[in-house]
Amino acid sequence: MEKIFLGVITGTADEQVIRAVRTVIDFISYACFEVHTEQSLEKMDRAWSAIHENKAIFTKLGIHESFNIPKFHSLIHYVLAIHSHGTLDGYNTESPERLHIDFAKVPFRAGNKQDYTAQMAMWMSCHDAVWHYKVFLHWAKGNGFIDSEEDDDDDDKVEPKRKRQ
Repeated sequence: MEKIFLGVITGTADEQVIRAVRTVIDFISYACFEVHTEQSLEKMDRAWSAIHENKAIFTKLGIHESFNIPKFHSLIHYVLAIHSHGTLDGYNTESPERLHIDFAKVPFRAGNKQDYTAQMAMWMSCHDAVWHYKVFLHWAKGNGFIDSEEDDDDDDKVEPKRKRQ
């Protein structure tokens, strides 16, 4: 979608909006490189700076109030991450989002929203205790070890009653 987005808005949007979108697309393009050089990382860093120079138009037009967005903030770490770990091919935000659901949203909803930090910590502690007990029981039955909660799904299913013939 990003490959055609700039062409779609050209001629219909404010020049500053087009410039801001172009800088974001430039940054994304550099981030997707399979191999980086110092020059490509420098261009990626300049694209990041250009994003910040041009993003104010979205606030001015009332499109967005602020850019305090976790996914947007994470972009600042890309150049450093490439320097320390290599290219970002295959990286996505699916794992952190899943962890946020499992370790923040679910425990928060389980409490009464009063003193939620303590309640979330208690919920996670109880959840871990139950998980370790289930792993022990699985092992004690001679079924080996459970690597993850997905491997344990069969234990929770109730076998359907069979009809008498």
